[in-house]
Amino acid sequence: MKGPQPVHNYSTTLYTSSCSRLLVNNRWRLIILALSVIITFFVLSILIPIILVYVIETNPTEAPMTNDTTISTAKASTLTTILPTTTTTVYTTVLSTVSIGTFTSDEIVETAHPNTSFPEVETTTAPLDSSETQSIVLSTTERMTTSVSDATMTSITSTISIITSANFEDSSTHIVTPSLPRPGDGLCSAATWARIGVTVAGLGEYGGNLDQLRNPSAVFVDENQTIYVSDNANNRVIKWHIGDRYGEIVAGGNGLGANQNQLYGPRGIVVDENGTLFVADAENRRVQRWFRDASTGDTITSDIYAHGLVQDDDGSFYISDRARGEVVKLLPNETVGQTILSLLNHPYLMFLDRYQSLYVTDRDNHRVLKLENGAAPFSVVAGGANDGVGLHQLNGPEGVFVDKFETLYIADSYNHRILRWPKGKISGDVIAGGNGPGAQFDQMHLPTDVTFDVEGNLYVSDHNNHRVLRFAINKTLC
Repeated sequence: MKGPQPVHNYSTTLYTSSCSRLLVNNRWRLIILALSVIITFFVLSILIPIILVYVIETNPTEAPMTNDTTISTAKASTLTTILPTTTTTVYTTVLSTVSIGTFTSDEIVETAHPNTSFPEVETTTAPLDSSETQSIVLSTTERMTTSVSDATMTSITSTISIITSANFEDSSTHIVTPSLPRPGDGLCSAATWARIGVTVAGLGEYGGNLDQLRNPSAVFVDENQTIYVSDNANNRVIKWHIGDRYGEIVAGGNGLGANQNQLYGPRGIVVDENGTLFVADAENRRVQRWFRDASTGDTITSDIYAHGLVQDDDGSFYISDRARGEVVKLLPNETVGQTILSLLNHPYLMFLDRYQSLYVTDRDNHRVLKLENGAAPFSVVAGGANDGVGLHQLNGPEGVFVDKFETLYIADSYNHRILRWPKGKISGDVIAGGNGPGAQFDQMHLPTDVTFDVEGNLYVSDHNNHRVLRFAINKTLC
């Protein structure tokens, strides 16, 4: 006989199973919904900035026609660092190339013509580190609107504000670019120099060893403070690294002669950005080119008693011919130059400034001449027809340097001194030497050339003392 059988509630079992399946399905729907929301926000976070950047870059904002206009680059909308700013008034119609950075009044106004009136533009920029550069093209129209047509920057952003104070009658474009270091970049109009020099090349005694010089003529100092000297009576060009006792021959040094590995009485020198050396090989009546580390040179022009030698931005050379009393311009890839100035009385060393104006020491006329843009006519900018010891006079000047303010620094050779002669003045002031001929460190004996390093320290080729002297700059009053 069978016992009682268990009772199965099938309806309850079916209900419980259905509820479980429903809960599982709802959980998956919630998970899928949450994932959809997350993916949507992720996609939007990528697309929205891309759309905003596209709209900003394809729709530059044109400034309104007002006298107070502010322009900034699209990338300057957010600044992560607040930097100090400097403000300087500049002249838009003459400013063509300026490095973005900390400006001084002297560095900006240098491009202005003294007899011309210009509309003023006030610029405010954050100073950049020396390793950071910025290139910005600003254009102005006669509707007085200004826009940024191109902008590139590295690791830093800044805003330029332009305030116009007068109507422009025509369009102008100014390109702001960095410039390479130049000798004398560290100069200011109020600088002074130590009156006691130190010997940085040669021993101050006549000799032909690598720590000696014989009647040095021209001197050049590059951006690394490497000193190049035309060692005239040793028939070589020699360079000294800063702090070294011994120099290194870079041209000649193989005895007096006219072979391609020799020099004879070298005078003016040029060292280009590639380290190629050009030498006025005076007594051989030629100009020689020596590539870096070369053991011989090659002749680029001949039949010229070359003393002064400079090169312009286009690659042309200006050469002073002492015997003929001329200055010759030699175009790139040419071998015969064209006379641009004549009737001089023993022209010696020359200088070409950053505005491409040429300065010539007309030695036996006791004056310095200037040729605007390297072309005649000339003007007398220092000295005159008569020699003398007054501060308004020169006596056989042989070397000249011109800074960014167009101030002249003259090796007043037979007065044994270096004069600083400000632009437009009728006299100069003594900044080194001037204590009679002698071999003390506050004296010189026939200085033949003067130059500066990028910091503004003064270098003098002390011809008859067989040395190069360095006078440290003092910027306390700058």
